[in-house]
Amino acid sequence: MAIVDEKGRLFGVVNVIDLAVVVVVLATVIAGAAFVLADDPEPPEERYLTVVLDERPGGSVPTLDGDSTTISDGPVRLGRTEGRITDTYVAPAGGSGLVTVARVRLNVSAAAANRTTDRRLVTDDETYLVGQEIGLTAGEADYTGYVHAIGQSG
Repeated sequence: MAIVDEKGRLFGVVNVIDLAVVVVVLATVIAGAAFVLADDPEPPEERYLTVVLDERPGGSVPTLDGDSTTISDGPVRLGRTEGRITDTYVAPAGGSGLVTVARVRLNVSAAAANRTTDRRLVTDDETYLVGQEIGLTAGEADYTGYVHAIGQSG
């Protein structure tokens, strides 16, 4: 018995052209279903922490004087979460001194961003609360301070 007989049928049962059409249609349906049913990763959303770096117990940033410089903008690490300092400034402290304030942008998943409030920021790895003491690593320097505010925009 030949694989393709004189009438063009595969094993004498199915026409080769009909079989090719069925295979192409099935492949198209399977590829379309995989495309439609695949999870689309949602783009990360931006959330912002305002961190006051001050002279708290165990803190590493003393109250600054008028000639002090701020932390440079750039990558930063808060525990296991990576972010970016978007801006820093010096603000008056309760007495006559000044403190450094850093605005940190964090990219979080949409699911985590939906659990963020004005007093709590949820990332994929950690949760930050207003008033929480926090460690911050910028470049080679380690700082401590506390979360002053949480926001959805810069």
